[in-house]
Parts: sequence; structure tokens; C-alpha cells
Amino acid sequence: MIFAPRRPRTPRRQRGQSLISMMVGVLISLLTIAAMVSVYRVLIDVSGNASRSAQRDGQLASALLTVQMEMQRAGFGIAPGEPGVLAILDGGRQIIWRYSLHPDPGHACAGLRIATAANAPGLPVAPADAGADRRGLYWLPGRSCSAADDPALAWTATGPSAPRRLVSATGFFVPQAADGSAYGDEAGVHALASARFERDGACSLPYAQQADLLPVSQRVSLKVGSDVVFSTCLANLRAGGGGVG
Repeated sequence: MIFAPRRPRTPRRQRGQSLISMMVGVLISLLTIAAMVSVYRVLIDVSGNASRSAQRDGQLASALLTVQMEMQRAGFGIAPGEPGVLAILDGGRQIIWRYSLHPDPGHACAGLRIATAANAPGLPVAPADAGADRRGLYWLPGRSCSAADDPALAWTATGPSAPRRLVSATGFFVPQAADGSAYGDEAGVHALASARFERDGACSLPYAQQADLLPVSQRVSLKVGSDVVFSTCLANLRAGGGGVG
């Protein structure tokens, strides 16, 4: 048997990645990393905004529930039409109401104050946080008084009648986009920065509505522009005047 001689194999040419393909791969990797970093930043911003907004809303809800019950003292035991029962001061940032201390003699005044300055005077500050932000919603405990609008009526930063903070500076938080601009759908209703107390017409409580009584009590609202943050009906106060007979 005759075998034909084998032809020598031609060595295959080794092929590797070209410089262009490596540059394209690097570019795609960089674009992917940039996209992931951008998504991560958005997630961090959204998470931070959501967390601080929830803290703000929780503080406001808890504080205003307490305030709503305390404000029902306004006008208690005071004759109808008597002046100096309810006063809204400082451009709506402070509200004071007067009530009787019955069965004890005399009257007392209590109120609320929105402090919009980080170094607002007359507010209690512990030595440990002397440089802290004092902005917030403060409860002004009851103290002896003759009229809610008495210019001499004041609360000191120390002692049993010192203001007590119900909402911290978190109450002024407004969610912001990455460029620093405020989200329009959040900037109004919940932020305390531009909130003001005001008399908001007449009202009546549910039992009065069932008895077919006219709305004669005073409604007080905390508003930001036309948006109502908080509203309560003061049963002991006649709308626009003193106590309800």
C-alpha cells in the first residue's frame, strides 16, 4: 500500500483583541458605571427626602393633636363678648388664648409660637446644644394674665413657664431635588417656614350640628397661603368675639 505524503500543517495565525475593541469595551464600562452612580444618587436623595418628610409629618401630627385638645380651654369660664380672650400676634406666628382657672380664682393665658430664626431669643436652650437650631413650634404653658393681648405678657427661657418645643427644626424641612430646587408639591402644606395662624370664620362642633344650632364658635387655622395645615373649632369662643354664652 502506498501512502501519500502528508502535507505540513500551516500554523494558524493567533488573533487577539485590537486596541479599538478594547477602547470600546472600556467606554461601555465607564458609561455603565456612570449610570449606576447616577441611579444610586437618585435613590439616596429620594430616601433622604422620604425619611425627613416622614419625621416632619410625624412631629407635626403628634404636636397638633396635643394642641387641638389644649386649645379647647380658650374662653372657658369667660363671659360672652369679653375682650382679650384670643390674640394672634407677630404676623400670625404666635397665638395666645385666655381661660378661667375655675374653681381657683383668676385667669391664665397659654399659646403657641412658631420660631423661624435659628437663634430666636426667649427660648430654652440646654448648655450642651447652645449653638443648636432653635426653629420649631413651641408650646407656651399657661401663666397668670389679664388679657391675651397684654403687651407685658411674656414667657421666659427658664423656669416652669418656659416654652416647650413640640416640633423641632425638622418641621421646616422641604424636600429638594438634586439641583437644590424645592419640590413644588411638597413646599407648601407641611413646611412651617411660612405658616401662619388666623381666625378662619365660624364653625360648630358635631353635637351642635345635630342639635341644629347655628355655627357661632370661632375656628382657628394654621395655614400656608390658602393651604390648611391644621384647623380647630373653639367651642368656648364666639366667632369674632369673646366667650360663648
